[in-house]
Amino acid sequence: MKISRTNVIIAVLIIAFFFVINYLQPLRADDFGRAYTDALDKGFIIYLRGIASNYIHWTGRISAQALIYLFLSKKYIHLSVFLINIINSLCFYLFVLYSYKIVRSKIKVELLSKDFLIYFFFFVFLFYQIGFIANVVWKTAAVQYFWGITLLVIFYYISIVKDKQHIWFSLFTGFFIGLYNEIFVGVAIILCFAYFLNQKLSQNEIGKNILYFFIACVVGGIILIVAPGNYVRLNIVYSEGHVTIFSQVINLVTQIVTKPGDTLVPMLMLLISLVLIFTNKNITKKASFIYGVATASSIFVLTPVAKSYDLNQRVLLIYDAVFFIIMMQQFYNHSTSFILKLRFRLNSLSWVFLVLLVIQLTLMVSIYFEIYKFERCRNILVAYYQQNNISDPTLPIIPELSQITFIDDITSDENAYNNDAYAKFYDFDRVYGKELG
Repeated sequence: MKISRTNVIIAVLIIAFFFVINYLQPLRADDFGRAYTDALDKGFIIYLRGIASNYIHWTGRISAQALIYLFLSKKYIHLSVFLINIINSLCFYLFVLYSYKIVRSKIKVELLSKDFLIYFFFFVFLFYQIGFIANVVWKTAAVQYFWGITLLVIFYYISIVKDKQHIWFSLFTGFFIGLYNEIFVGVAIILCFAYFLNQKLSQNEIGKNILYFFIACVVGGIILIVAPGNYVRLNIVYSEGHVTIFSQVINLVTQIVTKPGDTLVPMLMLLISLVLIFTNKNITKKASFIYGVATASSIFVLTPVAKSYDLNQRVLLIYDAVFFIIMMQQFYNHSTSFILKLRFRLNSLSWVFLVLLVIQLTLMVSIYFEIYKFERCRNILVAYYQQNNISDPTLPIIPELSQITFIDDITSDENAYNNDAYAKFYDFDRVYGKELG
């Protein structure tokens, strides 16, 4: 992409918008627990012990936990949140830019174009409606999910689209993702196998970047999978006695069907992607079959997750990103005249999409501003209770707006995790939540 004044202005506008959304999103749930730990402020040894404790006793994720302990600190909470907001805003821009570059790999990318406008509209509309944006402006999910997704998108662009050899970057990315999240590892390995198989059958050379990434990801993934903490949240699987793989798969499918609020749009994106892949004559039947099956089968990585703590928007983030990019890539590079005519028709309506985009962005800011105002008012109450040495305050609860925003507030149960983390962060003994009205 040419570094022109127009491209720079659009890039700054995108970063600025997402910074506003990040700024308006208050701390929630795990944010308080992570910040209260204050591992880095207590010394590097305590920081390492915190990571080790998580590896042994909780999730087993090393790189994700190292980042969240590094960037969330109660002592430096304003600086911590500011840095996360800045980095997350940059990640949003990089994710938009590089995913678009992947989609439009055959042309010179210009941000001031009808194609990018329509792409960005669908990006914002779909990812806002399915809760993707809501989850990744939540500080914990930003660090432990979205930053990894952005890294993978950049790696794919460099390694596959540009075919540039960066061995150390490949090793770093693979090992980082391997230690980052078990779902990411499963999806990455399946897609790597599909790539290896297609290259082998097509008698094409396997890219060194992908090979080194795969090796490093497998090594990191093994370290993650064998972590004692990785099985803590899976204990329910074993506490119910012997559970067959078949019954776990049935449970996964059942949750996909019965939780349309979380799964319907991702599954529709997958279905559209598969239809476009198998009808695209620009792709060989062999490659269509290999990548189509790999993409669909990646869903089953969620089998143990669905059994242990159910599907939710957060665990589907990697699928939202992968399915969206594949769907848009096939749409913009399809062979059929119908798709070509549809693209031209959409381009002719670009002014409509511009108006709709502005409306969508305005609505997003207005909703997040309401959340921000609520939080500011509640913080005034918190300060009042702290000044008057009230150790067990009752605080208002913000009502759940919809799945398009991440609320996950305190509850009426003072023993709930959210309440406990909130109380510790603000130095209360306990807090009670009370619904407004």
